[in-house]
Amino acid sequence: MRTYWEPLTPEERKQRGAPSRLLDLAQVADAVVRLATDESLHGRVLVWWPEDEPRLIPWGDVGYAALGR
Repeated sequence: MRTYWEPLTPEERKQRGAPSRLLDLAQVADAVVRLATDESLHGRVLVWWPEDEPRLIPWGDVGYAALGR
């Protein structure tokens, strides 16, 4: 992913629907650990676009409609 993303200019990223920045490995690892260890989150889906804060898909939202993407 990084080899595709890094050479793109900010305008090219926008045109191609690529994020303006990438999440780093520590951010992803922390989210995975939390999802795996917090029993209240079992079965939940986390969506995290780099431009936004991480959000859980509301129960019953089949098409991610509540996230507005």
